[in-house]
Amino acid sequence: MKLGIQKIFQELASYVDFPTIVFINETGKIIGKNRSASEIIGEKCKYLKEVMSTEVEARFRHAIIEQEKQVFYNVKVLEKEQSIEIDMQVNVILYEKQHVTICFFEQSYKMMYDKYMSLLVPRLFYKTSQCDFIMANRHFMADNNLETANGVRNEDFLEEEVCKFVSLSEENVIRSKQAEFNVVHTIKLKWKQEKDYFIRLNLVPVLDRNGEAVGLLGNYNIILSRDEYKGLFDTVLRQKQMLSRIVSQQGKYTVACRMEEGWPIEYVSSNFAEFGYPIHEVYSGIMKWARLVHPADLERVKKELDLYMKEPAGKLPFLVYRIRKGNGRYVWIEDITYSIISERNTYLREGMFYVFPEECYKELEKKYERGAENEGNS
Repeated sequence: MKLGIQKIFQELASYVDFPTIVFINETGKIIGKNRSASEIIGEKCKYLKEVMSTEVEARFRHAIIEQEKQVFYNVKVLEKEQSIEIDMQVNVILYEKQHVTICFFEQSYKMMYDKYMSLLVPRLFYKTSQCDFIMANRHFMADNNLETANGVRNEDFLEEEVCKFVSLSEENVIRSKQAEFNVVHTIKLKWKQEKDYFIRLNLVPVLDRNGEAVGLLGNYNIILSRDEYKGLFDTVLRQKQMLSRIVSQQGKYTVACRMEEGWPIEYVSSNFAEFGYPIHEVYSGIMKWARLVHPADLERVKKELDLYMKEPAGKLPFLVYRIRKGNGRYVWIEDITYSIISERNTYLREGMFYVFPEECYKELEKKYERGAENEGNS
């Protein structure tokens, strides 16, 4: 593959506001990657085999060739020697007898391919040099009320004036053989009786070995209005509140901490207020989880977490220790880690815990403190 086309795909990826890689399916070589993708799979990654096991990579690449599906859920990859799961949407174009795969992905826990989050996923399409569609991802199809993309043209679904402006942009890119990035368009569909929406469009000419334009690759993100952002936020908030209520009814609490000095608290369920700490104080950034852990238990808990981080393929940490309530009294808890995920160049530990009944305290002290005095409960 010519260096020029690699440069184009790298440039395209860098303008996509979503973790994106572009790779050759036959070789697994990555030819394009943006910064948000590098934060998840690493900057130095040049081949899929560097982040996937041999078995996972082979199965994944085979499924792409066979066009088994467009979205892959919970794909295991390695990030900084830590195993994480990602959801991936793959989009394939045939170029010089090779399958160039454009992959939009995000960590599975963010559920980006859930219907509530779909507005954030990039739209992608590929056209001939005559501007006939060859392929489009499912989000593009849903936006434009299309059942198939192959052979469709802009005038088949776009309102006349909108079609004219979009088509002029595409024709200019093909004629000039120069990409256009971050072009804002108003979109109005021909048959859909809904309000207009705005997109930020990237258009890239696909050139053959002789430098002739043989296709057009485009992607766009929907520009959300303030009300739409608020609606998306409210939906996610309602989901968290519902989960928090379910957890509270079971007598359990959830907590997420960053695996940094002192374990800064990222999230606690609303029922954590029962411990005597105002929620606004918890999220102030001053309170750290390590400060709540009994001094006699802290080193033991640190060692258990450090041991897991050195060998992340093992069983997730299952911890028993004491934490301090707002009134200064300590209670014993069982803290079950259910995930440790990569997040913004650090790790986030998510756990669920419950408080042991007081009649268990003496036995727990004997087991974990070896007869040492329980300062917090004296």
